[in-house]
Amino acid sequence: MLSDASNPLLHPASLPYGLPDYSLIEPAHYLPAFEAAFAEHTREINAITFVRSMPTFENTMVRLEQSGRLLGDVARTFYTVSSADATDDIQAIEEQLAPLMSAHNDSIELDAALYWRIKTLHDQLDELQLEPEQRYLVERHYREMTQAGAGLDDEAKARLTELNQHPSPHTP
Repeated sequence: MLSDASNPLLHPASLPYGLPDYSLIEPAHYLPAFEAAFAEHTREINAITFVRSMPTFENTMVRLEQSGRLLGDVARTFYTVSSADATDDIQAIEEQLAPLMSAHNDSIELDAALYWRIKTLHDQLDELQLEPEQRYLVERHYREMTQAGAGLDDEAKARLTELNQHPSPHTP
């Protein structure tokens, strides 16, 4: 088992433009890096939803936009490799990763507390005096979470999550 200290995906990139040093990355680094990134992203979302104060653009939307950076970095690195050099090892990781990524995305998109915070802001759009870009951000997140099923009851969310984690059958 690799430690976080030895995983180059879990450290800031040292190359220009924040590019990862692909020569240091081995296939065995990816899944542990994704697991660490999922956990960090979940902690960041929990920090938003566990706030006792009413939602504001700053304590909800800004923090939501700032969350998931590590996951984004790890995912961009992996998917760059998987599209450019899809070895058997990388393809096996991609198959393992698909249901994990789906489950993580569902945990964010279907989060009732996060949805409540965004819906509360959405319901107050006319009173919030937001810049057009800020207003768009609230509208987009509200629409995406609603379409993802965030407004469903817990039983329907559980069924949706189950369905989302199973790959669709390939059709010829």
